[in-house]
Formats: sequence, C-alpha cells, structure tokens
Amino acid sequence: MYEIARRITVAAGHGDGRAARLMAATPDTAADPVENLSLGRPRFPEPAAVGVTGNPEHAAQLLRERAEADLIRRGLDRDPFARQRLEDELACIRTLLRRHEAIQPCRDGSGS
Repeated sequence: MYEIARRITVAAGHGDGRAARLMAATPDTAADPVENLSLGRPRFPEPAAVGVTGNPEHAAQLLRERAEADLIRRGLDRDPFARQRLEDELACIRTLLRRHEAIQPCRDGSGS
C-alpha cells in the first residue's frame, strides 16, 4: 500500500514524505470514512481556487470549457462516446449543485 501511495505522490509532484503522511493518516480516515471523506455529500472546491469569480453559472461554464479543451488535447473531441460521457458527467454535476444549493443556509445566517 505504501508503494502505491509513493507512486501517486511522486506522480503528483510530491515526494516520499507526502506518501508517509498519507499512510499515517489512513487509520484515522478509515475509522469514519463518511465523516472524514464526506461520503454521500457533494464536495466542491472554493470557486476562487479554480479561477471562478462569478456566479454558479460562471463556474459551470468554466468547467465545461476546461473539460472540452481537455477532450481536444486528448484527441477525443470527435469521439461520440467521449462527448456523451462529458454531457452525462456535467448533467450529474449540475444536479448535485442544485441539491447542494437547495440545502445551503441563508448567507446572513437567519435560516430563512
């Protein structure tokens, strides 16, 4: 397991030290994966972390643009299966975002 963690962290540009930290955290994470990994709940990066400064529609458009650019980079932009898969994934993300937004408390904290 350590070797796999090491390969992943090296491929991500981190060294063996990061792999050791991941392995050290594994027992704590495994103790309560629902809470520690937020299983069953959508998790999204802060908009500014991915270059989004506008509303959720802007975030969705940026995601689409990046995904389509990556299809082109990989030579998959004319592959009907890849295009359909992208549409399916984006639809899934839109659904999760709508559900996530529906359960968010009011920004002023009043709950109404």
